[in-house]
Amino acid sequence: MGLYNPLSIESTVQTISLVNARTASVTVTGNEILEANENRKKLLISNVGNTAIKLEYEPIVTVSMSPITIQPGGIFYDDSLPVYKGAYYGAAIESEGLLSIREFY
Repeated sequence: MGLYNPLSIESTVQTISLVNARTASVTVTGNEILEANENRKKLLISNVGNTAIKLEYEPIVTVSMSPITIQPGGIFYDDSLPVYKGAYYGAAIESEGLLSIREFY
């Protein structure tokens, strides 16, 4: 009988030690809602306003080109590895909007 050497399986576990909670107003012309952060591990953005919000990874020129839409009451959650650590920009569809942001370190 031959020797058997089972596969070695590695796993990565992220430790979350701090949460930075804030709100951000979003205009119809677009504005930065979250600055870049090299320590970011996860991100949760909730639309607590009454209008849909478009998100983008660079300054928004036209709302129709933004890839991410958060409807009122909706959320955007980023837990990808690696998570995007750059700035986020937003634009409200109809009137000024409000986002609740939780950034995990």
